[in-house]
Amino acid sequence: VHAAGQAASGRPRAVFHLCQTIAPHMMNQRSGRIINISSIAGRRGSIFGDVHYSSAKAGVIGFTRSAAATYASSGIRFNAVAPGMVRTPAAARLLGNEKAEAASVAMHPLGRLGEPADVAMALSWLLSPDQSWVTGQVMDVDGGLSAVRPR
Repeated sequence: VHAAGQAASGRPRAVFHLCQTIAPHMMNQRSGRIINISSIAGRRGSIFGDVHYSSAKAGVIGFTRSAAATYASSGIRFNAVAPGMVRTPAAARLLGNEKAEAASVAMHPLGRLGEPADVAMALSWLLSPDQSWVTGQVMDVDGGLSAVRPR
């Protein structure tokens, strides 16, 4: 059984409620993987003044780690993915013009914005049966934004 939860800034309880609903079924099977979607803004805060979004995403990280500890003995693995700026409809308000997009690209050491496929590959890796010993982790998928200074 697999589940993916995403908490948008307006629905920070969505991750909790999804996990509360599905975890008992996974416990009966003694296995499962839940991957929550956070954001690099939940790790670093946001320079864009979106305090609610950053706070909700930080909460997703804390929830993921606590749930990993709580449910490990039941065979359920909890992890999270924390993307940087990914070219999606939700990001369009921040990338509304060429200047804003160029500034975002310049912040990412790899020199480009993320694509949905970049995040999908991280999810695929975490869902792989070969990754049976990974739990409580937050995988930053952010073009180096959180770890490397751009040139």
